Amino acid sequence: MSDPSFDLIVIGGGPGGYVSAIRAAQLGMKVACVDSNDVLGGTCLRVGCIPSKALLEASERFHDAQSNLSQYGVKLSGVKLDLPTMMKRKEKVIKALTLGIAGLFKKNKVTRYQGLGSLVSPTEVLVTDAEGKKTSLKTAKIIIATVVVFVLQILSSPTTPSPSTSWSSAPASLALNSALSGSASAPKSPFSNTSTEFFPVWTMS
Repeated sequence: MSDPSFDLIVIGGGPGGYVSAIRAAQLGMKVACVDSNDVLGGTCLRVGCIPSKALLEASERFHDAQSNLSQYGVKLSGVKLDLPTMMKRKEKVIKALTLGIAGLFKKNKVTRYQGLGSLVSPTEVLVTDAEGKKTSLKTAKIIIATVVVFVLQILSSPTTPSPSTSWSSAPASLALNSALSGSASAPKSPFSNTSTEFFPVWTMS
């Protein structure tokens, strides 16, 4: 049995990869996309930009309800942070977007391979899945669409969880990429009774 053959193989299922794969398929190419994650979308959609923005939006609304609405004549009392519900909404946003990409792959007949892609030659990509099974793919062209991940670190913890982490309570200290907070001098976190501050950390683009 001969190896599967494509006009184009895209390594990486993030914003650069899935857009390239879909567009190439729309232009008539037979396309495969290789990505090691269980869902498409890359760092940005799964654990980076999108979950960060979902959490920042929710925390901003909490802050407004707690501190800013009174200037509009809206007075609220007993405003509380429901962090599990905030995390649940974040997961719902991620799921909707990743399913949307999967739907576009299906609609445009892009073949998905889950695993690590490595270059054997200019016309061959080897895909190794989580169980170690290897699949050789032939192709006329290859696009490498992998990226560097930004840093998100909880300073009070030896671990470095991402925005996808489902916290059960507000962290005491947090460092966040300034591109997400919008400013190097961003305000203190709206999480009540914490000393959390947002400030820039190492970033590579």
